[in-house]
Amino acid sequence: MSESSTFSRRLTNLWFGLCLGDPGLPDAIQRLGYRPIWVELPFPNSSLETVCPDLIVSSAAQDHAVLFEWKSGANSNEDQLRHYADIADADLARRASISPPPSAHCVAMAGKSDHVARLTLGMRNVGSEFPLLATTDAGLELVENGFHSRAIAAVFDPVLKIDWDLVPSQYLPIDGEAEPWEYAEQVLPRIFEYIGERRLGFMVDELCSDICPFTWSRLGPPGQDAIRARTGELLSDISRRELNEFVSFDRGRRRATFNNNPYDLPFGQQGVAVRRLQTAHRRLMARMTSAAEGVEQLELDL
Repeated sequence: MSESSTFSRRLTNLWFGLCLGDPGLPDAIQRLGYRPIWVELPFPNSSLETVCPDLIVSSAAQDHAVLFEWKSGANSNEDQLRHYADIADADLARRASISPPPSAHCVAMAGKSDHVARLTLGMRNVGSEFPLLATTDAGLELVENGFHSRAIAAVFDPVLKIDWDLVPSQYLPIDGEAEPWEYAEQVLPRIFEYIGERRLGFMVDELCSDICPFTWSRLGPPGQDAIRARTGELLSDISRRELNEFVSFDRGRRRATFNNNPYDLPFGQQGVAVRRLQTAHRRLMARMTSAAEGVEQLELDL
């Protein structure tokens, strides 16, 4: 599994939970009025260089926005840091479509505690003073520089305590780097719901929106395109293999059609067809799990 994908999704899900007041998480961020605005939205800065923050949150009450960049590794991209430094407050309304437009913003980095020294060095090399948050066993700690907003800075004095076991996963359950079995875990339950509702079929975008109901409309085009493509790949695969009796997929039109819906059969025949569908489901998940375990074993052997 991609370490970068897992780390980034976890932090995005965490901040959605902090902003929306998920049970078990601190409510300080929500009380300050911060709300998630965009996930992976590319937009030009004041120098017309493209930036693409992993997450943007904004608070009308604080008149302040935070643009987050997640760093799973120890290296900083110095050109990226320079481009972030060239974001003007006016860019957030004019080019990132944040409404109401905040009059101040911070770019904040978040990385692992054992990478703090390298990440800090990367920022110093380009003269940037972005707040740097470190993930620790205790939670999120502000380890370098400070936020422009005193209110949000106080939340991290000295640490925002997080029970990592309570971090939600439903806001962004998949991304462009998620594993095939992770896609299967999200896609298959929705397909079975659609079959139970006796739908004739569904579009890929409809499925993606149902999988990511909190984030799909907030995802920038690169994030949507990646999830859309990966979902289409899975549908193409399963419609030719385990679920070929029940699902056909037109990749060009990005539309799936149901064939032989068990619930359209006479009552006495439904049970047998449903059991075939359940067997296909088990075989599919076994194949996905086996493939994932094989990759992990290969990495261990190497």
